[in-house]
Amino acid sequence: MPTITPTSIRHLSRIYPFIELPDLMEDYPSRLTGASLVYLNVVARLGVLGAPLDVASLPSPLDTLADMTVRLVDANGKELDTAKGTAILGHPIDAVLWLVEDLQRAGITLKKGDLLSLGSFSKPLAPKAGDSAKVIYEGLPGTPSVSVRFR
Repeated sequence: MPTITPTSIRHLSRIYPFIELPDLMEDYPSRLTGASLVYLNVVARLGVLGAPLDVASLPSPLDTLADMTVRLVDANGKELDTAKGTAILGHPIDAVLWLVEDLQRAGITLKKGDLLSLGSFSKPLAPKAGDSAKVIYEGLPGTPSVSVRFR
């Protein structure tokens, strides 16, 4: 795993609130294992992208991303799951660096404007028609969020 330094974030210009929409081809998400998630492409199929947040607006980007709390709530505001920024590989930037290195090993170089999905801060949940969800990024300026409603 690469080491995070203050320069680790220099090529990131924006952070987007994001809801990853997995295709849970499994009726019982609790049965998914790490190996099965990799085999199924982390069951990621689609996502909902929120409004961008400039990295330059973060008072101390590395600390802010580690210290943020990401909350998943339903339409009534009931918390479904919560996680700190450190829930993804110890730090969101660790996930970025790992992805960059993995893509480079595959012969893929990221270009300006490319987007990376770091994964989900919550456990996989199977929505039903009519459900709504909102992901709130507490600790980031303006407390950005993104919502989705399932048909």
